[in-house]
Amino acid sequence: MPWEGSGRFCGTIAEWGGVILLGVEDMMLLGAFLGVADSFFTGSAFAGVLVSILAGGVVGWLYALFCIKWKAHQSVVGVGVNLFASGITAVLLKAIWHTEGMSDPVNAISGITVPILSDIPIIGALFKNQSPYLYVMFAIVAAVWILFYKTKFELHYRAIGNQPHAVQTAGLTVNIFGGWQPLGSLGAGMVFAVAQAARFYLTDFVIPSQLVQMMPYIIIPLILLFVGKKAKGPEALGKLVD
Repeated sequence: MPWEGSGRFCGTIAEWGGVILLGVEDMMLLGAFLGVADSFFTGSAFAGVLVSILAGGVVGWLYALFCIKWKAHQSVVGVGVNLFASGITAVLLKAIWHTEGMSDPVNAISGITVPILSDIPIIGALFKNQSPYLYVMFAIVAAVWILFYKTKFELHYRAIGNQPHAVQTAGLTVNIFGGWQPLGSLGAGMVFAVAQAARFYLTDFVIPSQLVQMMPYIIIPLILLFVGKKAKGPEALGKLVD
């Protein structure tokens, strides 16, 4: 769940600023792969996390370089990132572990149990032996929500994604990196993650495996039919100014 929520959250932030972040999933794939590979070779889970962060940052910087500085078509760059990441990880997986689809087990950061909160009925499971990344994701969502809704920064940043020429006229630099809500993005990621996880718990039922695998991609469009009508994206999404 942290990865699904974080990916959609990053996409929301980028699109608020007018950039179509089409390659976010494969940026995460490449970062995750390099982190696993580093943990495999060094035996350190923390080193793997650091490499994942650095790799994601480098790919994001390259994406911004192509889209913002060189003004390449954002959707084309996103497709290029997706093709490169999915291809190179498959090749390196075969080269390192001589297998397809999954690496050998590597050292991972242990789950965290929060005392007292973990004993609360129903929601206590959220605080029992959970990945620390889950809590980091919640903290980031809270911090960005405060930044975008309780400070003046939000006005400038969201104006870039809606009226970049007006922002430029006001003397501000338009350096564009949005549903389109922090909590909405978190909720969408959680729904998708739950739908993904449900596939593993439905294997014992008499349901065609193909239908089970399609669940996440059926549930999300159905939700969008009801909530997507009210969502309004940035008006200058994908349009850069000189």
